[in-house]
Amino acid sequence: MAASRLTFRLRSRNLHKAHFWGELESRWEPLLEDIAKGRRVPDVIRPLVKPDEELYFVDLIMRRAVAAPAQQTSIYRDLAAPYLKVLSERVTTGDREQRARAVHTLAVLGEQQYLPVFMKALEDKSPLVALLSARALATWGEPAVAEHLLPALQRFEAWNPNVLASLLVSLGKTVAPSLRTNLRNTHHSSWVRTIAMKALTELRDPLATPLAVEILRQEKDINLQIAAIQLLAQMGGSEHIPLIRQRYNSPFFPVRLHAIRALGILSNADHSTFRQALDDPSPWVAMEAAQSLKTTGHHRVLHELDLAEHPRSELAGQMLGEFNSLEFVEQSVKDPAFAPHVGRLFLQLKKHDSQEVRALVIHLFFDPATSSAVRYAMATELEKFRDYQFFYQTLSCLMMGNFPDPLALIRALKSFANPESVPILMQHYPQASWDERLEIIETLGGLDSIESLEFLSKVYNELQEYPELSKVQQNQMQERLAMALARRMMV
Repeated sequence: MAASRLTFRLRSRNLHKAHFWGELESRWEPLLEDIAKGRRVPDVIRPLVKPDEELYFVDLIMRRAVAAPAQQTSIYRDLAAPYLKVLSERVTTGDREQRARAVHTLAVLGEQQYLPVFMKALEDKSPLVALLSARALATWGEPAVAEHLLPALQRFEAWNPNVLASLLVSLGKTVAPSLRTNLRNTHHSSWVRTIAMKALTELRDPLATPLAVEILRQEKDINLQIAAIQLLAQMGGSEHIPLIRQRYNSPFFPVRLHAIRALGILSNADHSTFRQALDDPSPWVAMEAAQSLKTTGHHRVLHELDLAEHPRSELAGQMLGEFNSLEFVEQSVKDPAFAPHVGRLFLQLKKHDSQEVRALVIHLFFDPATSSAVRYAMATELEKFRDYQFFYQTLSCLMMGNFPDPLALIRALKSFANPESVPILMQHYPQASWDERLEIIETLGGLDSIESLEFLSKVYNELQEYPELSKVQQNQMQERLAMALARRMMV
């Protein structure tokens, strides 16, 4: 009985909101269409926006803007401009989802006068709000913004460092001097300096090479050492090989693995380090060594060792079943036909060292060369690998919008089942493909969030207003929405 009353109240509220939205849109949409096409000027619609409707109007403008061609962006910014000050106040007064949406909307529809708002929001207690602010600063800011942005990234240790580095890179090559200064600053955390190093690598800044050498000689932090090795692998030369080889003596397997990989890239003619690494305690380092022997042309060494008899081959076989080399796995995941085998691979991986397995799974999942079918199959298995840092890496890739396979990201977020993904999923929905929209609906249906329930209800009530959908598509979406809403009401 209580559930029935709740369902009735929710339906009544949703119908009321749908009627309210319908009245607003019928008043605004015809003029907005004319303004977007240049037939009317923005001022003609101002008298139709009442003071208590301003945020609703901005929300409608935002929905149109994210789906509109780039050349119409300035039109929507002009339309929204008089009402954004009210929205900017919500950055500090709203709940977590409202603050995140306000920052995202200001980043799309606002101008540079809102940079102070983004700067303040870097300190927001919600990591998502803070990262959206960082992205907005990187989009709108000047290179000088890096001086404030880089230290603020300290709090994002759970996010993908490559995504954070890309934020800084988006400021352009003129940010390199500031990055080098921050890299030298030992008062910064190792995490911040690592992001600076990764950004300099992506910028291919030649003046960063001596800094990488200095760090590799003096610093003990694992991530900072790895970032320095990666930079030298991309921009170093034969003179750096002895230093990189020394890092193979590290007690930490990720450092040893990247040292072997860098030596393979720099085409070291001396195969002794690769041969030594075949006996490494870490199977992943050993596999990297075998791959480096092959890619550097030392096939003779592999034949002489006869890897089929080598103890490492047996260990690799136990770990990956028939997938007995890292190279083979990396090649296999590029083939869509490998997708049915992903479950078996995950079962094998779960038997072994969690840190190394997690590193491999993340590498394969985010590798752009991985087949979309394989990545989607991996996403369905991630319920077995629920990991907060992995979740944030996935969420940040969807938020940035530059990952080639958003459908798999959305499916992964469904596996992680973390309500913090709700604002980003809702923001992605307007520009999502048909399959992505269906995936978002299913994902939101499993998340415990009032925002997701209201969003699904709104989409359901507006379903008849999408003339571009065929009857089959409407029925399919209606069925998905009904199932998602039913699950939400049982949460």
